[in-house]
Amino acid sequence: MEWKFYKEGILESPQNAAIKDFSKQLYESIVRESVQNSLDNPGNISAPVKVKFELSTVNRSIIPGWYNLIDHYVSTKSYWINEYSHLFKDIDSKIDQFGQNIPVLKISDYNTTGMDLENIDIRKTGYYAFTRGNHSHKSSSSSGGSEGQGKATFFAASAIHTFYLHTINKHGSIYEGLTYLASHEYNGNMNHARGYLTEHTIDQPGYEEYENDETHYFRRTQHDGFGTTITVVGFKDLSIEDRKLKLIKSCLRNFWFAINDGLLELEVDDVSITRETVKSQIHHYLPERTESTHAKNNPEEYGTVLSYFETWNALNEVGCQEYEKNLPSLGKCILKLHTHEEYPGKVAFFRKQKMLITKSPRGLIGKGYCGVFICLGEEGNEILRKMEGKTHTEWNPDYCLSDNDKLVAKKAYKEMIDFINESWEDYSKQHLPDSINLKGLNAIVNDRKKVLTKKTVANEFDLPNKKAKHQSEFKKQGFIKKELSSTIDNNDWLYKLKVKSNRQSEVFIIIKPASESPKTKKEENINITFAVCNDMECEKDANVIKALFMVGENNVIFRTNFKVRTAFNITIEPNEK
Repeated sequence: MEWKFYKEGILESPQNAAIKDFSKQLYESIVRESVQNSLDNPGNISAPVKVKFELSTVNRSIIPGWYNLIDHYVSTKSYWINEYSHLFKDIDSKIDQFGQNIPVLKISDYNTTGMDLENIDIRKTGYYAFTRGNHSHKSSSSSGGSEGQGKATFFAASAIHTFYLHTINKHGSIYEGLTYLASHEYNGNMNHARGYLTEHTIDQPGYEEYENDETHYFRRTQHDGFGTTITVVGFKDLSIEDRKLKLIKSCLRNFWFAINDGLLELEVDDVSITRETVKSQIHHYLPERTESTHAKNNPEEYGTVLSYFETWNALNEVGCQEYEKNLPSLGKCILKLHTHEEYPGKVAFFRKQKMLITKSPRGLIGKGYCGVFICLGEEGNEILRKMEGKTHTEWNPDYCLSDNDKLVAKKAYKEMIDFINESWEDYSKQHLPDSINLKGLNAIVNDRKKVLTKKTVANEFDLPNKKAKHQSEFKKQGFIKKELSSTIDNNDWLYKLKVKSNRQSEVFIIIKPASESPKTKKEENINITFAVCNDMECEKDANVIKALFMVGENNVIFRTNFKVRTAFNITIEPNEK
């Protein structure tokens, strides 16, 4: 069987924009796109969907149509060599490295429905959308697809932009090869970039005409049941151990929520990630709670998950709070907040499908805290889906295609941000009653050029003015507490208190753990181990600091016997004697 290519179409170069975009974070893209497609088409909803990733090599002699594919590649190179010699040099180098044994990545799902061709118009079916269309096919509002460009991921993963697809559903079996090269001349004809290894015509894909029980690496068996197998040939990352580890980490980062809730099971070679194992595997593979500022743009190297996993599963722990609200546009939404001295001060955002969409920049909540937000409303999921770009890693109202959808999305976005702000304000009052609210409205988008600052969000979404900061009772004594901050110093927490005074006076600063302060109890004894005020050492007795305030701003720095970051109630009383 030989490859068939479209004979008409616009002239396409080897530098395909969609393939290039999905190559930037290859493992994240592979995991997100393949698992998302499987979750969109569950079979028996009482059992989890399962997706298996297998890394191996196969002899090129058993790859269907391999030598004919190479002929088309050589023709493509000949046509474009003057303009894109650097691209072909890289591909040639990889093919030479492959030799006889070609690395492959095989992705199979189980307990799914498979892709279908059942529609009056075949072009509007799930199979046609995935293999030939530039559109998505959605089974519900919670489906992940929005742009229909995720299929480019599998071309991007292949050095020669080729994969094989075998899907079985209740109507039959479909088996094809797909490649995306570039426009090229072959046997005197001008061919389009897209090619198919198929027994049918390109425009009319169909079910296999006879029962094919052939055992072949690129095919599913009847024992596998309904579902889809995609086999990427010429998988371009050659470090076997690294690519296995990267796949595992990407599975945990993006789908821990769905796995944790029993909706999904993942397998990477011999490593199985299930509801029972996900916690231990997160601790083993991604044990860091802190997160680099580079995590948003490079999650494959810097992304973490432990903080968010702990936050969602820590309802009965001190310092954890759950907020639930039915928002007018989004419907039922839940936000969980939790605290740990290493938490990054970010919120992770999910839709009903429970795949990670994005994380907020720092500033929406305080450093040392963590949040997990999920929208469970059907209409809300549809709105948020329309706000996603082609990689499904951001929410931005401007991505909506119609003016009406943009208006609806901006309203929904404002509701979501208001809900998070209100929840954080309430959480702060309960767990950090003397701390000021942190700044916070940053849009949940990846493109730095489109990041909305506090000012621009307020203008665009017409946010209400922030409430005046709570002023403590000791203002009546002439004192205004401006800020309480904390930093790590030699494995101890160092606190800095700023107080403005309208008079010079000797004062007692009384420090107590806040009610339900994380990892402390209200009745625990606190001892001040170090204290200075305006660079002068202070007298201290248990939880009381004796200090001399000057007119203007005063800086008090202190340590306590508590080894974890703690929220404090602070009162200031003048020494009356």
